[in-house]
Amino acid sequence: MQIDDNYTARLSFGRSVRDLRLRLGMTQSELAAAMGFAHPSAICDIEKGRRLIYRDELPRLARALGCDLGELTEQDVAEPAYPLERRPGEACVRR
Repeated sequence: MQIDDNYTARLSFGRSVRDLRLRLGMTQSELAAAMGFAHPSAICDIEKGRRLIYRDELPRLARALGCDLGELTEQDVAEPAYPLERRPGEACVRR
């Protein structure tokens, strides 16, 4: 089975977003609100590589995470720097 490079890139980006979000202690709901999204499922989908992030959303995401655009795209995600337990209110958390 061949892996889709676009999906791999989206998944890597999503892991970076998740890592930065959890380092800040933010929930998906909090990040969704900061981004102006109606529901935290949009953040879940970005983190899981299921949703594309649009060019106009990138600056808002960087601001919400307190980083610059480079940090979003250059984040090393080989080892997660966050706890892997379920948090109340989180829609999709790795176990």
